[in-house]
Amino acid sequence: MLFCCCYFRLEEIEKQLQEDIEREDNASDGENGGNASGDDLSEENRAFIKRYSVVTYVIPDKHPGEDLFDLSAAGKIFTQHNLDLRNFHFIPQNRVEYLLLNSSVTQQVFLVVNGVLSSAYRDTLCSIPILKWLFQMMSIHLDHCVSTKILERLMELTLKNSSISDEQFKPWIPSIADISAVFVNMGIGFRSLFPLQHLQPPFNEDDIFLEKQLRNHFPIDFQCLFVKLLMNIRDWDTKVPELCLAVSELSSDHHNLLWLVQLMPSWIARGREVRRRLSLVIIGKFLHKKHVEIPDDSDKQMSLLHHFLVCMKPSYLLKKMREMRKGQEHTDDEVHAELEHEVYYLIYVLLHLVSEASFLDVVNSSQRQHLLKLCRALDKHVKGDIREDARMFYRSKVRCKTWFFCFGLVLGWFLVFVMHVVPSSQPWKFWEFLMGLGVFFSCFFCLHQVFAWG
Repeated sequence: MLFCCCYFRLEEIEKQLQEDIEREDNASDGENGGNASGDDLSEENRAFIKRYSVVTYVIPDKHPGEDLFDLSAAGKIFTQHNLDLRNFHFIPQNRVEYLLLNSSVTQQVFLVVNGVLSSAYRDTLCSIPILKWLFQMMSIHLDHCVSTKILERLMELTLKNSSISDEQFKPWIPSIADISAVFVNMGIGFRSLFPLQHLQPPFNEDDIFLEKQLRNHFPIDFQCLFVKLLMNIRDWDTKVPELCLAVSELSSDHHNLLWLVQLMPSWIARGREVRRRLSLVIIGKFLHKKHVEIPDDSDKQMSLLHHFLVCMKPSYLLKKMREMRKGQEHTDDEVHAELEHEVYYLIYVLLHLVSEASFLDVVNSSQRQHLLKLCRALDKHVKGDIREDARMFYRSKVRCKTWFFCFGLVLGWFLVFVMHVVPSSQPWKFWEFLMGLGVFFSCFFCLHQVFAWG
């Protein structure tokens, strides 16, 4: 009976609301047509709309991208029309080089693309000024096909040089200044290339005088470049903290930094180490614990990660963010909703980083305990602090992410346990095995319920 009364009452309010809107539409003329949006609704109707309205805040799946390249500033150092090989100050040694020096810029590019330049260096070394010119022309030419052809010629001449010369020959590679000149010429700010004050190059922008947001994944060539760069870093234990600190300062957006973490190659040991350490650095940065030193020991890293998880409680972060903005008014419901969305968006990204930081190559008994502690902390401090609301889908998205993360941790722990502990015939571990099995199926059941409700 009570349900029927509530149902008919809702129908009555909805009908009255519809009549008010229609009456406003009929009374409005062309100049006051905008008043039909419900400005003169009764307090009862306003309360009804406020109670059942859906919050439009969402957590995006794709990072927003960083504005690095200013296309309006592209070509301020050189363009495909004024990048003349004759300005590179080299002495011609054969007929083809003499032909290049007597040709215009357009004719020079034509000779390169059609293979005339390659024919001149079958038995002799190509001079470095020509290679540098090819590198710069490749970076600025507007025709993609022409740029690709120039890159092919550059690689071909480099390989020929290495095959002709002796074993002590080092192929030409662009210097930091050459690469910086190309990036600045594409429109990137010089300070964006070197964000850390203590890691500045010995030159400035005066010395060297695309896709805008870089939101898509890098091609395989860039992945191979990352691998080569990581594998050729000397004194790795000393340089990796500096590398992680430098990368963490490349952006102020947490989602963009997560994307940088995921760009690191996961199929080599150094790449996985960078992903773990860099994730911890970024988590500390956005939890305002930037001065926390990241330990080298994996057990201490997991302990630090557990400490970070305790600080990721939504209500705690919301309180902290309010304190940081205490000079502003937060009585408005819209401002409060926007602030809460920022907190849940941050937690969503931090959970991805926690997943990266908790990935271990080898899991021993001590680290298995750390993984279980992470699951408990996640359940208590993050998932347990989320109050789901049908109007605020971003809360459910973060809660679902915690389930997936717990499931992944327990699944990994369970598989390692089955492969290493059970075959080793340690009967005193049997109860630990049963406990892990119970947690595993508990997470599986909860995930099933999440999908069933969705």
